[in-house]
Amino acid sequence: MKKASLSEFWLKCFGLLFMTVDHIGVFLQGDPAFADGSLPDTVGFWLRCVGRLAMPLFLFMLAEGMHKTHDRENYLLRLGILWGGVFLVELGLYLIPSTRYLSMPQPFTDLILCALFVYLLERKEWWAKALSALPLAWILVSYATGFAEGMEGYLVTWTAYFPPFLRSSYSLYALLGFLAFYYGPKLADWIHGKAAMLEAQEKGSEEEGEGADKAPQRLRNMVSSLLFLVAVLVLWAIHRLAPIPDPLSMGLQTYGLLSLFLIIPYDGTRGYDKKWWRYFNYLYYPMHIAILALSFGLMIL
Repeated sequence: MKKASLSEFWLKCFGLLFMTVDHIGVFLQGDPAFADGSLPDTVGFWLRCVGRLAMPLFLFMLAEGMHKTHDRENYLLRLGILWGGVFLVELGLYLIPSTRYLSMPQPFTDLILCALFVYLLERKEWWAKALSALPLAWILVSYATGFAEGMEGYLVTWTAYFPPFLRSSYSLYALLGFLAFYYGPKLADWIHGKAAMLEAQEKGSEEEGEGADKAPQRLRNMVSSLLFLVAVLVLWAIHRLAPIPDPLSMGLQTYGLLSLFLIIPYDGTRGYDKKWWRYFNYLYYPMHIAILALSFGLMIL
């Protein structure tokens, strides 16, 4: 029986769908017109649970993009332009008092910071490796800000100078998730290469065999998924069992593990990739945020 497989096109479709569902939930829960515990608030919560599947898919595709692109600088530039467009939308919402509550951390901050961290860390120049501390610090400060605001008896102090739209939305969750998806294939290739070498030695051959340096795509997906599972469970255990604030909302984030059922069947192909689809992917996030913000903003006027 042929195994089910999904191309990058389908992962993007699912990612955009789950992201949209998540943001509808965010606006429903954040709208002051709806009281806590009301039907819209409850619906918003469950929409957010479904939306948790989006970020792991985007982290996985970011890792794949970093592996496969022939021009990382251009890849990061496109991602940076997309982040800048969304940043302007979030800044505009923050500057208008009536829509300030709609301004929030954006996931593209996480994506660009994670990609920059690995890109700079893997450069040969010492100064590039040193600069990798900057995106890492941004992520850690974002986490520390959410942590501080979750403390009992919190007083507005330094966190007021780091407004939500500047922060890394998923902070440690995104960083550890991305590292799992980025280094998972490398670990799978190493395991596959070692297994091929042992097999060759048992057969009395000194050759490892053709393609032994790269693991099958399904194995790469499974190793990456296992590392992501471990990262999520560690974060969940820390914030669930320790008496400390949980700025990552790990009880909610664990629903993101369901995305692994889509990641494991990924076949490594791009799938449908017309130019209009590429531009649509870049423009969809700021467009749908603007439309949702306008729609919910009109509800409170």
